[in-house]
Amino acid sequence: MDEVRALREAIYDFFDYHAKNGKIHPAHLETLNGFLHEVYMYTCIKMTENGLQRGIFKKTYMEKPLWIIALSAESLLLSDRLSRVKACDNCGWLFLDTSKNGARRWCNMSTCGSQTKAKAWYHRKKELESGKSNL
Repeated sequence: MDEVRALREAIYDFFDYHAKNGKIHPAHLETLNGFLHEVYMYTCIKMTENGLQRGIFKKTYMEKPLWIIALSAESLLLSDRLSRVKACDNCGWLFLDTSKNGARRWCNMSTCGSQTKAKAWYHRKKELESGKSNL
């Protein structure tokens, strides 16, 4: 279970730092590389009915899902979508911005986006009301 938490924290730290700073912290990369090093010691190329694919020699049943997660994180950080990983303005959760113009600010419009817009509307309304009372 410690390894699960360590990988989760390594992935979160890497993407959170990048989302907030637009750059990569060397220590976060080193931690992820530690996981990937172990993964690649047990990978192979195998023939499937869909052609050649990466395979994983099974070390233990419980480690394989971790390796798939580590490889998925690697795939995202090496892709052109890395700049689309953002931190929600409202709750701080990380999300992949799939909007057309890349300007999404919330993890979920129906929760965080709705709350933020409602607060902004409330404050605009209060400003208008206080402006009218000062006349």
